[in-house]
Amino acid sequence: MKNTVRSMKSSGFTMVILCLASMLFLADPACARMAEASAQIPVRCSGEDTGQDHMILLELPDPSHLSSQKKKLSLKNGQGGNFTVKADYPGNYRFLVRQDGEKDDPCWDRTVYEGEIIVTEDEEGVMSTQVCLSKKGGTGKENSAEFLNKTKEKETEKPKPHEEKKPPHEEETVTETPVHDQTVPAPQGEVRTGDSSPIGTYTVLLLIASAVIAVSIRIYAERKKHG
Repeated sequence: MKNTVRSMKSSGFTMVILCLASMLFLADPACARMAEASAQIPVRCSGEDTGQDHMILLELPDPSHLSSQKKKLSLKNGQGGNFTVKADYPGNYRFLVRQDGEKDDPCWDRTVYEGEIIVTEDEEGVMSTQVCLSKKGGTGKENSAEFLNKTKEKETEKPKPHEEKKPPHEEETVTETPVHDQTVPAPQGEVRTGDSSPIGTYTVLLLIASAVIAVSIRIYAERKKHG
């Protein structure tokens, strides 16, 4: 009889402990809540077709009640995608979306998007989410985190100075100049000779010589007359 009573007391004590544990479990919202809510964060690459992949990163500063199986998306220009984030507790949670690239690349879009996931719960314990997204430092809301990338300009090798070519209309044409007679024609009325002395000088000398001869003949004639 005593053993039966002891057995009943032991069983009752065990039931009390189990009931208390169940009450504590149900009183703790984190333990009682088994459901999750999902949020979609849309991202997109646009701009010129660079033909290369761009890595988009998702950062969750407070991952205690948020989780995402994928925190990286590889997209080409013109492609879009989504980050799926799951929440297991109501609250406001911040996140960042940015593009991973080289800092000295002028074609890489360095825009950083910051957002907030608002998780709410109704009376029946059903949670829902709302995503608010904007550019970091901006005030306007964005529908998606969009990144604009440009095409790298191809560097053209500059021609060397002695190899520089001019446009067809500026090319110099070399033509042979015909060789003409270098003799300068004499002005009309003037006779040119091989000597550079003018004709007037010869005329004067000729007159002087004629006068000398005439005087000589005259002197000779007078001497002969008186002789």
